[in-house]
Amino acid sequence: MKLLKKAMIIASTLFFAFPISAAEIAANLPDYVVNENAAYETLDTVIEKYETKTLVQVNDHEVRIQNITVPIEPFTLAANETKEIEIPADLARIMFIFSRLDAYGSGFKNKYIEGISPHVGNTGKVADQWIGDTNYQVKTNSFAINHAKELSRGDQAYSGYKLKFTGPVVVDSLKLVEPNGASMTMDTRAWEVLGGDAPILDDIIVTVDATNRLSIEGITEFENRKFKTLYAYPIGHPHGYTVAEYFTPKDFMPGRQIFKFGPSLETGYDSSIPKLTEDASKPGYADYSIFPELFSNGASEIAVFDKLYPTDLEYVVCFDNWPSWTVEGINNGKGTPAEQHFAAAADLAAKYITAHDAELEGRGPTWIEVKNESDITSEWSHHATSDNGWELLAEFHNITADAIKAENPDALVGGPTSAWMALDNGNFSKAEQNLKFMDDTANHLDFYSYHFYESKNLVLNDTDSNYVGYLTGRLEADLDLLRNHMINTNNLKPIVISETGTLHNGPEESDYWIKLKNHNAYMVRYMNRANEFDIVVPFVIPATWWSPASDNILWTYDENGKFYPTPETGLTDMKYFIEMWDEYNGDLLPAYSNGVNNNIHVHSAQDGNIIYVAVTNMNAQRAYIDLDLKLQDEQIEKIERTTTYLNLGELHFVDNEPLDSLNDIFMHVEETSIFKITLNESPEINTTLTKTTYYGDVTLQPTGTPATFIINTPTDNVQSSILRISLGRHGGFNAPLNVSINDYNIESYDLSFTNKPDRYFGYVDYVIPTDILKTQNEITVTVPQNGGKISTVALIHLEN
Repeated sequence: MKLLKKAMIIASTLFFAFPISAAEIAANLPDYVVNENAAYETLDTVIEKYETKTLVQVNDHEVRIQNITVPIEPFTLAANETKEIEIPADLARIMFIFSRLDAYGSGFKNKYIEGISPHVGNTGKVADQWIGDTNYQVKTNSFAINHAKELSRGDQAYSGYKLKFTGPVVVDSLKLVEPNGASMTMDTRAWEVLGGDAPILDDIIVTVDATNRLSIEGITEFENRKFKTLYAYPIGHPHGYTVAEYFTPKDFMPGRQIFKFGPSLETGYDSSIPKLTEDASKPGYADYSIFPELFSNGASEIAVFDKLYPTDLEYVVCFDNWPSWTVEGINNGKGTPAEQHFAAAADLAAKYITAHDAELEGRGPTWIEVKNESDITSEWSHHATSDNGWELLAEFHNITADAIKAENPDALVGGPTSAWMALDNGNFSKAEQNLKFMDDTANHLDFYSYHFYESKNLVLNDTDSNYVGYLTGRLEADLDLLRNHMINTNNLKPIVISETGTLHNGPEESDYWIKLKNHNAYMVRYMNRANEFDIVVPFVIPATWWSPASDNILWTYDENGKFYPTPETGLTDMKYFIEMWDEYNGDLLPAYSNGVNNNIHVHSAQDGNIIYVAVTNMNAQRAYIDLDLKLQDEQIEKIERTTTYLNLGELHFVDNEPLDSLNDIFMHVEETSIFKITLNESPEINTTLTKTTYYGDVTLQPTGTPATFIINTPTDNVQSSILRISLGRHGGFNAPLNVSINDYNIESYDLSFTNKPDRYFGYVDYVIPTDILKTQNEITVTVPQNGGKISTVALIHLEN
């Protein structure tokens, strides 16, 4: 059977087994992909030719293009006067990269701009969902440029696309706009066979022990409420409630949202609701006289809440954008409070939580984040205007936490809600900032919170430079450093992952694949460290009524911005994330693969007579895996698999696919599969294995000289032990990693795969003979190359 399957796969991918020319690739790619890729390749020329603005994405520091100015002469039109403006062909060609083409000027309110296409003539109104008096947002997809047909005609194919303006109106400028920046690269491998030019791995065994329970430092079951969450607030908008009727029966719940004081209370979204103002007698403080009216009656919200969710639902709220009168002088739009107004800003947060929770009769948020993504300058402007931005950040967190708890003693308050978790940046200067924040807030905060995101990379373990995301080892290395420091400073607190997922968006099946595969991979990784987290919230948004054109959404809108009424028409391919995990449940079982550094990540749970096994293949190669399920007398009655994968540009979701064997199971590159194994009876399991991680006495030791770590551990009843070394260096390492434990020398580990541009930060695992362990273990780590750090050393025991 294995040979037959291999033969079929090799036959289907033989064309891609050897290097091929660009012309050969183009001949086998869809026309529209070839043309879109050719459009991306013109960006360098376009950027040189036109006025362009780029930005650096805060979570992964990718340089993205935010807008391009369309060259026009400003003009004024009288009533009923018209004017047509042609979009330059080279800009029309790349217009699909941007979501909007914005017109700036005056007089747009209640007017319409029309689109003209050379293929179909006047296309009618081309407005996005919002038209202001000074800004008119044109949807770029209004023009429906057919990239599949246009390459052979060159720039001529993109000529003739126009905007028709009708007066009275003043037009000052036009810009192609992508508010959060658009990536400037395209990876056409999405339309090939991923890993098709590499051998298929065929020696991977995943073992699941259904004769023992697993405890991860006290966590013995899969916690639905911790992991099955979405980026949403429980109350807010009818569209959100409609989507909740889909995802709550599948065991997912709202997990987190941001509350922005300025836009919500000072500006307001409803002209009939009173606005928050400054207290004239107490500068910096808000006038709370409107609070009784604002928070007078939550009956309708409570009714919806109790219909859709459990009354004791736990979720996160994060504060941002304080009102204008509290804001620091360099107001960057994110509402950073001025130092002299810290107490006033904290008081507003405390008063809001009190009023909001009372309005909901105790159904308010469980975790409160002080300031969203406050590690970056765009969110906390003191990083730019002061030499002690991090110290001020800690001070503000402490003041706010104390103010909230003074009125709400049971509240859980935390931060810094960091956006850029590149702790190894600047030879770990970023780590030192985050760790000192922990020290400075230890007596005030209840948890620490962070965001982890991947970029648009198609294959994370196959990049020309060291990958600077998290799913190739940086996630574990980051989390180990944070926890190691907490333990060493007697400040052990839970972590809240209040955003996580994929920065990349897009409407194609390959775009959804990137989003889905990263979400699934993250889920498995977080589940294996369940003891460290209070809650994990994937950045999957149910509905964006404020931005119907968004493609980062679970339930979507039609071309006119109308909410689709039914799941059949409304749900996007993000539904596959929900449907992948909806059944997963049960008591934890020990699960592991046969290679500690083989990029195979596994997790298992048993629910009655059903055993679930989640497996992620993070290799840049396809793989065959064997599932070795250890049972007592139980018999397997049925094997099923739920999985999502990409093949030749098409996204495939297979739900509960029957399998005839646990052997020779094929897995695509970066595919996550959930195996559902039904037994004839429920296993009776009376013993528990406990996975416990013990950390070294020091962190962040320099490379280039031997570094010594002491780890105290028990020695009795240790069934297995893994020694984990986390290390990083800009440019990686060209020297080997040498390790000894209690004078037992471990074989050198070749780090040359990291010797390439950009930052490397990851970990290496070693299986350690249990008979060499002592109650005090001395580990010596040597990398004979300067400029890096051994960030943490840990022993991970499975104890009986």
